[in-house]
Amino acid sequence: MRILVLTTLAIFVGVVAPVDSMPRARAARPSPRPSQRLRPSAHWPARPALPNTKRAPQHWSPPSPRPSPRPPAPSPKHHHGYGKRSEGEQNILGGGVVIDASHEDQKKKQGSPEGPCPEPLTACPVRGAVDVDAFECVDLWADLSSCGGCPADDIVHDCAAIAHARAVECVAGHCEVRLCNEGYAVAPQQDACVPVRGVTRDPTT
Repeated sequence: MRILVLTTLAIFVGVVAPVDSMPRARAARPSPRPSQRLRPSAHWPARPALPNTKRAPQHWSPPSPRPSPRPPAPSPKHHHGYGKRSEGEQNILGGGVVIDASHEDQKKKQGSPEGPCPEPLTACPVRGAVDVDAFECVDLWADLSSCGGCPADDIVHDCAAIAHARAVECVAGHCEVRLCNEGYAVAPQQDACVPVRGVTRDPTT
């Protein structure tokens, strides 16, 4: 009986042992998930590919250079014009004619589109000039020879042309006589010199 049990145990051990000694099969690893970068996002939609515009077309040719524009020709009216006389040029001390020395020269300003002279100056034709287009920029409110208007239009605007006047000035566009030659006195309106009764006058003045 004991022998039979041992024999049966030995047979059972011989059958089970080879089964346990067999190598076990390895478990299959799960396949890696696809990359998340390739999937479109709802917040960042995929943009369509833009064509390459840097390349020039096959039949493209560079544009021809344009000729530079010529500067406009100067106007003959501006070219032959004369500038505003300075305060020193307006004062005629040697000839006995003076103007208001307290009047300062007008500051230069940008030219007005209505005329060639800067505001507030006015363009007056030059009296006796050979060039008919010649002009000068004057201040009609203070200029001695263009007081209140252009002398080429009317000589009355030239304060220096007042007969027997020794000292005159232009005040607000009006000629005023300050001093007359010997034998003459300033008129009440201060616009002329009138003879004085009983005074011998010099015929050359």
